[in-house]
Amino acid sequence: QELKTQIRGTNESLDSFFLCTMAIVVYFMQCGFAFLEAGAVRSKNTTNILIKNILDSFIGGIAYYVIGYGLAFGAPNGNPFCGSGYFAMSYLPESKFSHWFFQFVFAATASTIVSG
Repeated sequence: QELKTQIRGTNESLDSFFLCTMAIVVYFMQCGFAFLEAGAVRSKNTTNILIKNILDSFIGGIAYYVIGYGLAFGAPNGNPFCGSGYFAMSYLPESKFSHWFFQFVFAATASTIVSG
């Protein structure tokens, strides 16, 4: 029984590590989009494009923190369309932090793609 508990804990740790590692890899896509967009404009507009990409990530992060994760993955209180918990990460278990970060990175990347 103790061995099963240790294996379960190791599996959860490895899952969190993998999610965080892949989230960082996906987040590096922001750099690729920045280079792509900077190469598509004149050199005088490069700073504006880079600031726009940074703001996409920042504003996307704040919005996802406040309402995004709660709507997508919050506890369903009789509403099959959206969740109603975990807004601003309130009462979010520590075991879900890596999942939150992984989903945030995809939301931020999607906002950069749309604005690009």
